[in-house]
Amino acid sequence: MSGHTHSGLTATQQSMLDLALACDLKTADPAEHANIRTRHQAIKTPEAAAAYIHEVENKVHSRRKFSPAKPTSTTAALAWNQVQHSTHTDPQTGEKFAIVTEDCKAKWAARVTGAYLVISSAVWLWILFDVWSNNNYLIRDIASLFGASTKEVVGSPSFRLVAYTLIGGAMGGVINGFRSFIFWHCEHNAFGLRFVWKHFIFPIQGALLGLIIFALLRSSVSVLDGVTTSDSSNSAQALAFFGISALAGYGAHSVFRWLDYKVSQIFKIPPRTGPPANKDHQ
Repeated sequence: MSGHTHSGLTATQQSMLDLALACDLKTADPAEHANIRTRHQAIKTPEAAAAYIHEVENKVHSRRKFSPAKPTSTTAALAWNQVQHSTHTDPQTGEKFAIVTEDCKAKWAARVTGAYLVISSAVWLWILFDVWSNNNYLIRDIASLFGASTKEVVGSPSFRLVAYTLIGGAMGGVINGFRSFIFWHCEHNAFGLRFVWKHFIFPIQGALLGLIIFALLRSSVSVLDGVTTSDSSNSAQALAFFGISALAGYGAHSVFRWLDYKVSQIFKIPPRTGPPANKDHQ
């Protein structure tokens, strides 16, 4: 800091002027330091001092606006990179996704999805109680729309098994939707518009997967613990199918991989043994 004094300035003005000089020297190119000091020594009036201080202040603000500070330490640099390029791994599928902070539309989509999941869970719980109590109001109302009788269907030994299977798969899908909703929206604030249809389809997907697994187990294509399923429709077996379907709806990703494996076992493609096909060369 310069020790030169200006006779026309007060002690406070002199201190502010010297501080402005220090800031000016700090931000300026070293080649300009001599000119800056000469200008500083030439200031004699409070008006000139105020103008110089204001000019230096604008220079400082300009550098802050257009030259943002960058992290200097390795730890800060890594943290900054993590914020700018944040990713997270889905705990169920193991796939990595880029974290995109929710905007207004995404927040509303998350609220609608959450409301849908709550309503869907309530509906499927009511259907479960309806079938368990043997009232079957839903299927009776649907059949009445088409003028059909449900007496034979409801009295069928397999009806309750199929009903529990569909309900269990759908409720497993709803639970999977809740897991995804809590993970992406509540914990990471990264729910996207593209997630809406996925959550709406979860119950339907779970019900259909449960029905496929029910058909496989009932037809003895698959073996559970080394024992094929029987044709009895007792309560224990109904609960077993309900639980298996619920797990299928919840772990749909694993079920798809299991079904792929079963398909490759059932529909085996024999290896090609003949000579390779001739290719025309132009």
